[in-house]
Amino acid sequence: MSRRSRGGFTLPEVLLSSIITVFIFTATIISYMSFSKLWKEDDATAGLALGEKMERGLGGNNGVREAKLIMTPQEGLSSDMVEYKDLNDQIKKFYYSGNRIYSEASATNPILSDVESVTFSNTNKMIRIDLLSAKNLGYKTVKLRVVTDVKHRN
Repeated sequence: MSRRSRGGFTLPEVLLSSIITVFIFTATIISYMSFSKLWKEDDATAGLALGEKMERGLGGNNGVREAKLIMTPQEGLSSDMVEYKDLNDQIKKFYYSGNRIYSEASATNPILSDVESVTFSNTNKMIRIDLLSAKNLGYKTVKLRVVTDVKHRN
C-alpha cells in the first residue's frame, strides 16, 4: 500500500483545524464575558424604572400621579416616605427602610434593593423623588441617581 492511498489528515490540516477551533472557542468565551458584564451592569441600573413604578403605580396600586391628597411629606418638606390617597380614597405609600424601597402593598418584598438614599419632597403640587442606588459588581460599583418630578392630581 503506497503512502498516497492511505486515508486520513495530514499534519498541516490537523494544525489548521486546531487553530480555527481555538479562535472560535476564544471568541465565544470573550463574547460570553462581555455579555455577562453588560447584563450585570444593566441589572444594576434597573432602578431607572423605579421612578415610573412609583409614579404610575404597581399593578392595582395607583401611583403618586393619581394622588388626590398627599399626606406625607407635607407641603414644603422632605421625607423618606410618600403617603397619599388615590382616586378611590385608599391610603397608599412608598417608603425607604434598610437600603430598600417598599410599597405598602408589598411590605415584605422590596420594589428596589441596594438603595443608598431616597428623598420625597413636596413643593408646588409636585412630588420630587430623589433616589441614589449603588450596586457592587465585583469589578466596579455602579452608582445611579434618579430624580423624578411627578405632578399629582391634587
